[in-house]
Amino acid sequence: ITAEKIKEGQEWPRRVTVDFGEGCTKNEKLISGKMVIVKTGPWMQPGSVREVTFKNFVMDNVKIEGDKRIANNTDKSGNIAFGIKSNMTLTTLDDDGNVEKVVNRKEERKQVWQIDFSKIGMGLGMGKDMMNGIGFEISGTSRIATKKDGKEMVIEKVVEGILIQMGCRFPQAGIAKMDVKSFEGLQMKFKLDYATIGSGTSCQPDGNRL
Repeated sequence: ITAEKIKEGQEWPRRVTVDFGEGCTKNEKLISGKMVIVKTGPWMQPGSVREVTFKNFVMDNVKIEGDKRIANNTDKSGNIAFGIKSNMTLTTLDDDGNVEKVVNRKEERKQVWQIDFSKIGMGLGMGKDMMNGIGFEISGTSRIATKKDGKEMVIEKVVEGILIQMGCRFPQAGIAKMDVKSFEGLQMKFKLDYATIGSGTSCQPDGNRL
């Protein structure tokens, strides 16, 4: 891993390069190539941007190309928000280097943190107790196109106000809409309203909904 200042005499922006070389094993995965991260400022500084790109990056026979951008869009009132935009292509190769499957994923979403200091655990408790009162709301769109054996499957998704509380495995509110075209050409539409799933909007200590 190398880190460098891009402009001489200035702290920011910085470039971090994670170079796996010809291949090494990390978390039981064989990885090769480079991942490059450009940072324009400290992570929690409003206006700061993280941009991630890949160079000859392969993980377990999956070649990863494209870019991902995360911007700190916190407003003047202190409401913490991040804008996330990505355009990634994942190409699965067989042992001979032939293409088996290509997946293109495009995503653009906004993530706004929700913090209720009156509910955050202030005692000696750790784990889920410390996460009470912390969550985030997500809105945005994504499109996943998978090509395999000359056919294509497309999943388009729109999420509106998905509210997720830390320590709870299910969203507590919001709507998710999905438009799916299968490899066989079958068109399907789905809609999930998380406010109507289950019987409440909070969680038990084990992460289940009440």
